[in-house]
Amino acid sequence: MEFPATYLHNTASMRRSPVKKCCDTLSLGQRIPAGRRGSRLLRFACHEKGCRMRILIAAIALGFAGASLAQTPAVPSNPTPKDIPGAMERPDPSLRYRILFDVSEPNADKTKPHQTLRRAAAMLNAMAANGVRPAAGDIAIVVHGAPDVNLLTDAAHQKRFGTPNPSRQLLEDLAKAGVSVRICGQSYLGHGYARDELHPAVQLDLMAMTTIANLMARGYGVVRDD
Repeated sequence: MEFPATYLHNTASMRRSPVKKCCDTLSLGQRIPAGRRGSRLLRFACHEKGCRMRILIAAIALGFAGASLAQTPAVPSNPTPKDIPGAMERPDPSLRYRILFDVSEPNADKTKPHQTLRRAAAMLNAMAANGVRPAAGDIAIVVHGAPDVNLLTDAAHQKRFGTPNPSRQLLEDLAKAGVSVRICGQSYLGHGYARDELHPAVQLDLMAMTTIANLMARGYGVVRDD
């Protein structure tokens, strides 16, 4: 791969000291290991025998912005799954993902965010690490039954259970990542919760069965937590 020597004339120091005629062409030498994807270091070397000029260029530019963004977690408050080199099925940037998480199981640990909310966040982070960013609303969560408690405001959770809502931060981060979080209206009101106790990031639907049926009819795949 050949690079013209004119690439070396872009700095003031080089204009003061012109490149010698021997450096007519430069070849790509070495890239940094694949693990350091946030930036690319390119080593150029002169072809001409006797010329020892080597230039180390740190390229953090528009062309590499996509790789950098892909490393940013979609949901910062949740861990990103470990990468597995050579894994066959991976998130595919050429696909449009439309997924509904059906959440009906109680919290496995009441002091932590609900396990299925964490699974949804882990999937989003794995997608982001592979260059996939679903459009807003393409990932949805519908909650019904015992886990309704995870969608209360901190104030409501504190009043009813004596502690802030342990799922609150994760819930807000999911919403910021474009996840549509829904709750079954029949279940929510059946528990005796008031409308103002529902976290503002959550959409109140008529009933979970209707939400699930509608999204499936629109092409969403359903991931259940049981």
